[in-house]
Amino acid sequence: MPEESMIWDKSGALSRLAGNEELLKKVMVLFLQQIPEDIAKLQQAIENEQYDQVASTAHSIKGVAGNLGANALLNNAAQMQQLAQQHKLQELSDLLAQIRVDEVHIRERFTAYLNA
Repeated sequence: MPEESMIWDKSGALSRLAGNEELLKKVMVLFLQQIPEDIAKLQQAIENEQYDQVASTAHSIKGVAGNLGANALLNNAAQMQQLAQQHKLQELSDLLAQIRVDEVHIRERFTAYLNA
């Protein structure tokens, strides 16, 4: 498992949101609601070899993950965006599996934070 700061950089996320913990919690909730749909979009786009859709969805995930300090997810979404632009189907499929793992890890951290 990656080190904790690679999964979630809480201080970085708070810094990007001017220390506003309530805003952080609201954005986390929205993220947790949206990410399953985004991952499903990635899977469908990869299966249909829709590279522009993969790149677009990965870009969206990358942006939100960056704002929330979800660094492992951010890095893998950025890599997915690049691979989509290069039409590397097998690598995209492999990376989708890692993004699913990243989602589980970040969901655990965010849920614990929201329930604390």
